[in-house]
Amino acid sequence: MPQNGQPGLSGDAGRHRCRLSTRRTERGPRLDMLPPKLWSGVRGFVRRAFTPQASHRPYDYLSDVGGALMALGLLAPMLILAGQTVHWLHRDNWPSERVSLLWDALSLPYPAASWAGVQLVLDVWLATPLWLGVMCFLFAVGYGFRAAANMLRRSATR
Repeated sequence: MPQNGQPGLSGDAGRHRCRLSTRRTERGPRLDMLPPKLWSGVRGFVRRAFTPQASHRPYDYLSDVGGALMALGLLAPMLILAGQTVHWLHRDNWPSERVSLLWDALSLPYPAASWAGVQLVLDVWLATPLWLGVMCFLFAVGYGFRAAANMLRRSATR
């Protein structure tokens, strides 16, 4: 059944009543080809993410920073593993990069503790694989930001 002067659609495009491109030079997926419910969700997410809101409180920004750090905690390890995989495919040996490599690259002094248990935890931390250490660190910092934002939110609404 024709709609808006366009020819009748068949298959998935017809079921979702999406508009087809009339330009022949356009290639690849188009956002208006998405089902309407999914498209409105994507449009709403983009609108919420990039439009300043008057009701955005400082703890909301703190929560957003925590969420961004946690998302980076997912992305950064994947990039580190991808780099290690490329190195492995190119050189035929797996690089065993540890957190201590990053520690040395940042020229930080070696952490020392007077308690044996704490020193053991620090040594294990520096010996963990780099991707796991970065992921755990970013998740912990992001979770801390989110927890602080929730505490501020609770204290502000009392």
